[in-house]
Amino acid sequence: MSLLLEKHLFRAASRLATLPKSHPLHPIIRRAKRHYVKRHPAPIHHLLHRTGIFDTQLPYETIDVIRRRSTFEPTFSVHIPPDKQQALEEAKRRRHAYKVRVYSDGSGIDGQIGAAAALYINGRIKGKLFYHLGKATDHTVYEAELVGVLLAQHLLRSINQPFYRATIGLDNQAVILATQNQQPKPAHYLLDAIHSESMELMKKQSRMHTPTALRQPDWQPDDRGVFDLSIHWTPGHMDFTENEDIDGDAKTAAQGFTSPANKLPALLRKHPLPRSLSAARQANLADLKKRHTEQWKKSKRYTHRMKFIDPTMPSPKFLKSISNLTRPQAAIITQLRTGHAPLNEHLHRIKRSATPNCPHCGPGFTESVRHFLIQCRHHSRARYQMYRKLKRNAYNIEYLLQAPKAFPHVIKFIRDSNRLSNIFGDLETHPPKEQEAPNAAPQQ
Repeated sequence: MSLLLEKHLFRAASRLATLPKSHPLHPIIRRAKRHYVKRHPAPIHHLLHRTGIFDTQLPYETIDVIRRRSTFEPTFSVHIPPDKQQALEEAKRRRHAYKVRVYSDGSGIDGQIGAAAALYINGRIKGKLFYHLGKATDHTVYEAELVGVLLAQHLLRSINQPFYRATIGLDNQAVILATQNQQPKPAHYLLDAIHSESMELMKKQSRMHTPTALRQPDWQPDDRGVFDLSIHWTPGHMDFTENEDIDGDAKTAAQGFTSPANKLPALLRKHPLPRSLSAARQANLADLKKRHTEQWKKSKRYTHRMKFIDPTMPSPKFLKSISNLTRPQAAIITQLRTGHAPLNEHLHRIKRSATPNCPHCGPGFTESVRHFLIQCRHHSRARYQMYRKLKRNAYNIEYLLQAPKAFPHVIKFIRDSNRLSNIFGDLETHPPKEQEAPNAAPQQ
């Protein structure tokens, strides 16, 4: 519960850390983060200093309340084919149909993030740009993909001759769709820079397309519609040479390589990019999960029980293994694993049964999960049916409660034993499908 509270506190603090200067709370936050008030601290002081939201070298990105007008239309078009094969065929067609092509990519490796872009003219590489964003705790691959598009547009601006159409290829659909959305969101300052760079590119080409002799005294370069610029989804890992090459370049950038500052867009020249809100929350969530695992490993429920049943806990592995079970089936499997099944041992512990003994074996035989599943002689006939399917694993309590392949047979055993039918009813109303258990013990 304390970790969940910390999670929500950090989310609230990170939201405050990204407010623009025009927001009424910005000066209050700026004053509160400087020092912790000794007398009569306000909730804002507790929030900022408990979460340590500003204990970072990089300032946080600013998420504006309003970006652009709702009727704003980008200066480029986007194309996302319905599947990878069609996208690959379209990428191959553009390879021959477009004289000017740019490919961009973002990547993360060894906890570092980088982006790269490569310019092709008439099938030959004419330029490349690299940019190292920083640590994965401060930036995301999504940001790197956006920086890659920005580098691609800057490469197009470096062309000092007129052209009539160009295409940018990248393998991230989320980035392509984000360019069409003007709602405030994390990393939207990079999207705004992409649109501004695209408009400057249009203006430069407008000057080249319009001879000086034809310009009127009040002539202004157009910032859209000058030439056909499109962003196309080029799926990765499909043996498309240009995409594979730029993926390697992005990894090179992630390892710390950056192009000279005078060749980069203005946004990337002076200062490092601000810390991403998404990256900060991801890093905080990873830290909370790590602390939760450490607390769980020290708890009595793990050291006395779950350690021997499923040492991988906590993990999504168990949730995946019961995903095809009905709710009552998943409930009884969970209760057996945790020792909270409605057997006399547990019922006596919570004062709902006068005795912890097995109702069939009598005094001296506690009705525990182990006793019920593999020891009680009253259920020998039902257990034999489970033995026919699982062989020796039918007498392995760890296997019965961990292997997904065993779950259907355990549920059938419970139904045939008729021990818990008054609580769970007919557990086999919707029989679960068997799953193959990884690293399961071999059958004999």
